Formats: sequence, C-alpha cells, structure tokens
Amino acid sequence: DAERELREADAALAQALSAANAANELAGRMTVRARFAGIVAKRWHNPGDLVEPGPGDPILRVIDPSRLEIVAAAPLADLARIAAGAPARIGDPAGGDPLDATVIARPAAVESGSVTAPVRLRPSSSKTLTAGMAVQLAILGPERGGAVLVPPSAVVREGTTVVVMTVGPDAKAHRHEVRVGIVTAGAVEIPKGVAAGVK
Repeated sequence: DAERELREADAALAQALSAANAANELAGRMTVRARFAGIVAKRWHNPGDLVEPGPGDPILRVIDPSRLEIVAAAPLADLARIAAGAPARIGDPAGGDPLDATVIARPAAVESGSVTAPVRLRPSSSKTLTAGMAVQLAILGPERGGAVLVPPSAVVREGTTVVVMTVGPDAKAHRHEVRVGIVTAGAVEIPKGVAAGVK
C-alpha cells in the first residue's frame, strides 16, 4: 500500500510540475520582448487588450533606424543590368547632397504580368531618412568610356525606328537611324548610328 501511495504521489507531483511549467511559459508570453534594440514605431494594442495569436493581430512594430532598407520598384527592362553591390544615389528629402546606397538584393522571380520588380538597397546613412517615407533614387551601372550621349529631346521615335537629327558641316539637318542604349532623365545613350563629335 505504501509503494502504491508513493507511485500515486510521484504521478501527482509530475502532473503538478507540468502544470507549473505550462503556467510559467504562459506567463512568460505576457511580456513582449523585441529580438533587437530599436524604437516602437507603431502600437496596435494597449495594456489589458486581448490579443489573438498569430501574425494577423500584431501588438507593436519595432524598427532599428540604423538598419533601414529601401525597396525600389525597378522596371523589368532594366532588371538585368542591376546587380547586387551596385552603387546608387538617393535624393536627400531635406534638399542636401544625395545619399550613397548599395543594392543588396534583387528578386529571384517576378510576378507574372508585372512591369516592375522590387530591388532592395541599404543607405550608407539613414540620418535624414524615416521608415515609410518615399524617396527618389538612381542605381548606377558600370562606367562606359566613349559613350555617345544625346538629350532625350533629340530622340524621335517613328514606330519601331528611332531617329536622331544632327546638323552637318553643310549647316543642314541630317537624319540618322540609331539604336538606343541606357536611358536616363537627362541623357540617352546611342551605341550605334551616330559617331562621337557629330553635331
């Protein structure tokens, strides 16, 4: 009888310890701790609110301002020329000098039917940037020596043909069918059709 009572007592003790451990684990979940040092950017719940488990009912949004990243919508036509590690320039929202940035990742796949793809960049400094703000940036490609550049206004598209008009030594306009390379807001690269120095 004593051995039976001892076994029952051991079983009751094990059950009580399991219940205590479960209660301690549940109590530990009542304290929310971030996995990194940062600041609270948004709060969805107040103390005492009932929170549903899972990602559909967040409590806080914590960010680390020193590790901000930028997600840019790059045109699919330019995606092949963007590589991880490429330098970029971010327009300073405060009107100062542009900020340096680096491409850290490009998508391995894109959504069917989309015309842009997300590219992630990391700024060298985030002192003038705030999480969630919109910025303008330019991703720089490899340097090319001897590139022929013309202003965008000099490029005329006639259906599938691209034409650049120049003024020759005879002071007359000359029509050149050209192939267009890289296009920016201030210049268009002409890899074929017009030689350097032609006016």
